[in-house]
Amino acid sequence: MGAPTPYIGVLEAYPRRATMAKRKSKSTKRSRRTFTKEFKQEVVQMLLDGHTASSVSKNLGTDNTNLLYRWKGRTGSRGPSQCPFR
Repeated sequence: MGAPTPYIGVLEAYPRRATMAKRKSKSTKRSRRTFTKEFKQEVVQMLLDGHTASSVSKNLGTDNTNLLYRWKGRTGSRGPSQCPFR
């Protein structure tokens, strides 16, 4: 077995959902998911540690790898702990 992941807090806070919510009809709006600043910082740190955006996205249940790259791009050279996430 491999070493335990240091990102247990993220995985527990946002467990992967077995089934996604289905739309009832085309007229219903889909609500936007919101993520905490701390969650975004941990995701960026995972990317900086060498994990691929695809693997992070699959493990955390997010469908959009572009979102992860956007969060990473906002850090610039400051690092995830000093990033101006909203």
